[in-house]
Amino acid sequence: MHRLAAFIAAATLLFVVHAVAQSAPQLPKVSISLPADVPSEKVGVRYVLYGPFGAHGSDGVQKSGSQLIEIPAAVEGRPADQLKMFVWAPGCKIATFDILVQGSSNVHVSFFCSPLSNNTLVGQIKNAHLHGRKPAEVRVNYLASRSAAASPARPTASLRKSPT
Repeated sequence: MHRLAAFIAAATLLFVVHAVAQSAPQLPKVSISLPADVPSEKVGVRYVLYGPFGAHGSDGVQKSGSQLIEIPAAVEGRPADQLKMFVWAPGCKIATFDILVQGSSNVHVSFFCSPLSNNTLVGQIKNAHLHGRKPAEVRVNYLASRSAAASPARPTASLRKSPT
């Protein structure tokens, strides 16, 4: 008799848990699909959600080997109204997104890798001590400003003798 009561109680509990899970509101999410040749581990995502909770920013979490990044578009169970984000990958231009989130609907966007342009730097090394002797390493650091029109980028160079 006790076993029958225990079985009925367990079955009722499972039914209630299943019903509660089914009635829980689905919170929206934003999915970003990535090109096949861009590994998700190399992609950066920074976003801000806006809604009745104010503003909440975070980083997107990449799953190794996946070509999809999912962002929950809710904060503490409250759906966002809007999401703004930057997506970037090595060798690609930064992509920006401004997305309106409609209630509990999911949004799907794609990140396309628009290749960065190449900049050719030309220079001359004048150092009598290195000429024709030991190998040397040249490093050029290129720092672009936020607005190239306001202040052009200034490359810096350093020269170092290689160890023998």
